[in-house]
Amino acid sequence: MNRLNFKTKLLTIALSFLLFGNSYSQNLLDGVKSDSKLVIKLKDGYRSFHINNIISEQKEMINLIIDDATDKELKNLLGDHIQVCDSLKKTPFTNDTLKTYISDYLTLTKQSYSISINKGFNSPTFKKILKSIKYLVTNT
Repeated sequence: MNRLNFKTKLLTIALSFLLFGNSYSQNLLDGVKSDSKLVIKLKDGYRSFHINNIISEQKEMINLIIDDATDKELKNLLGDHIQVCDSLKKTPFTNDTLKTYISDYLTLTKQSYSISINKGFNSPTFKKILKSIKYLVTNT
């Protein structure tokens, strides 16, 4: 039980770092006031990379805790991840195509977390969403 509590606390710290780290790096990024096309593209590229990195870290955390966590702890973690996805959807992008792509990616990720909470990781619906995410990532 102590090992599980340790993992839960570690994940809470990691989530806090992701949320606060995102705010700090975003403030530094917004501090660049150049309107050049290159800077605007770099800002969009950084923001999309940062979002992808956060989602990847979320998936790693799920994989770390899935075997040892209770259903309640896993549902809480997935609920927290859904809230992070909601906050990431507010990230500003100047490129409309990239904005649509990121929005679709976050929507599918949120759906996969919701399905995991309600139906489990082995459900056919969850596997269908995973296929949609893989298709979106490889064909866009």
